[in-house]
Amino acid sequence: MHLRNNFKNILVYCRLVERMVTLAWPLRSNGDKINPDGIATFGRRRGLMLECKCAKKTTKQDPRSCRIIESPAMKDIIGLCHYDNPRCDFYVNFTEVYNTCTLTSTYANLPTLERNTSGPDMDALEVAFALRGYADDEIAPYFPGYFGEYIRDDFPERTTQLGGSLLLRRKAKGSASTRRLQNTPYNRSQLLAPTSNNRYWEIDDFYPTHSASAPVAGPSRITLEPVPAPVVETNEERQLRRLKAGQGVTSQSFHEIFKRCGKCRQVFMATGFAAHVSGCLGEVVID
Repeated sequence: MHLRNNFKNILVYCRLVERMVTLAWPLRSNGDKINPDGIATFGRRRGLMLECKCAKKTTKQDPRSCRIIESPAMKDIIGLCHYDNPRCDFYVNFTEVYNTCTLTSTYANLPTLERNTSGPDMDALEVAFALRGYADDEIAPYFPGYFGEYIRDDFPERTTQLGGSLLLRRKAKGSASTRRLQNTPYNRSQLLAPTSNNRYWEIDDFYPTHSASAPVAGPSRITLEPVPAPVVETNEERQLRRLKAGQGVTSQSFHEIFKRCGKCRQVFMATGFAAHVSGCLGEVVID
């Protein structure tokens, strides 16, 4: 399925929910959009990576970071397949999306690793996405608060968001003519260093006492209402979800979320038990 030309926002494969999803463009603390050449660094500082469609065919311990690179011809920042010789049709032109995106977010739930070494709560994000009730056949639904897969400890060593530049093939010695270089195919190289950091401003780099510089005039964008923070499950909700999924809970957990009234002998959720007890008449009422 080719979706890349039909969307104005970032479209990636999400291993967490096992489907294509739409992402919001990250904002700085002053409300300006992060530049396209800062996307890879934005993910790295949070221990995140955007995966290509090859992730559909791999296990959770075998990630497939896309490659965020700079095109030497157009100087656009683009995202390509994980492999040097592409095995999927993943493609995102971040420079174009920067100008067309209709979804933006500060991603307050994704602090940098300097601030939160334990990483983001991906379980909470997964639950929040499920609660939005998207249909299975809905194409690339919006996933608030998600900007890539968290690089866990059980991932291969040195797993990171891949980035770099498209390099021209040329001999080791001598110089090629301009005409020859223009007709030489590109050699897509997997480099781990970001393309550029000199224009990258991190959200955490702004402090309340600092005043942001005047914004540079640019294309307008549709302003949406703020993205709600991810819903965090209570222990009661978590245990109920396990029961519904047929996973079962421990005896201790069961007694924590269910309480039996000593008067009417009915069973109630722990969160509403106190309200029942105060008005219980010892009668069993069946509607």
